[in-house]
Amino acid sequence: TDTDQQTYRVDQYLGANDRFFVRYTFGDYLTSGYAYADPDSLNGTYFPSKALSAVFTHTFSPSLVNQLRYGWFSDSEIYYGVSPSQASLDALGLKGNFQNVPGTVYPLIGLNGYGSFGGAQFYPGASAQSDWELSDSLTINKGRHTITTGANYRHYSLYATTNGDFYGDWIYSGGFTGDAVADMLLGYVGTLNVPNLPSSISTVPATTTDNYFYLAPFVQDDWKATRRLAMNFGLRYDFTSMPSEIHGLNAWWDYSNKAGGWCISNKSI
Repeated sequence: TDTDQQTYRVDQYLGANDRFFVRYTFGDYLTSGYAYADPDSLNGTYFPSKALSAVFTHTFSPSLVNQLRYGWFSDSEIYYGVSPSQASLDALGLKGNFQNVPGTVYPLIGLNGYGSFGGAQFYPGASAQSDWELSDSLTINKGRHTITTGANYRHYSLYATTNGDFYGDWIYSGGFTGDAVADMLLGYVGTLNVPNLPSSISTVPATTTDNYFYLAPFVQDDWKATRRLAMNFGLRYDFTSMPSEIHGLNAWWDYSNKAGGWCISNKSI
């Protein structure tokens, strides 16, 4: 396991009425290990993250101040693994169950009464989120009232791989010999789930990217009615758009089809 994090900050006055602030943080977290007692089963997870925030404040007068904010954040979770050789798979003693598939690693092997190893968590893949935000607010002090108005906009991008279990899930129950390990060595699978693979695989895995945004204009009044009574009034509208997959891979239930079905935004599917 290896961890690294650093933060940098700058504050700057740009004259009597302007102030600028910026902060940048990045970090890395890496962990690795073996899915099984074999060098080919090396796997791990890498978590890089970055964040940037900036604020610009302008004072028009003692009773009128504007503040502009920008923020950006990026976070990833990357899974990696070494694709095992056919010799390593053959060494498991499984009778003709596997063919070497590039770009993937150990299958899920479950042994009833003993536990399991491998599985989809060791397959190469990634998920990531990249967001940015822009907001502006204007504060007006007038008598007993402090009025603030502005808007906040955020944009979200979500990225994920859609790879499956290319070597499948192999569960040995012991129903043939009375022992799950003996069933595995003889190739007697109790439960098997393997996807249908094409004759050749050149790209693993597929990816999806979803985008959506958030918008929130607002106005607020803090009113000091008396020395003992302060009242707050405000109005805010929050709107979040529907996520949109950039390749048109969104799908939803088709409730108009009594037999059941899906609606898919990509018309070529």
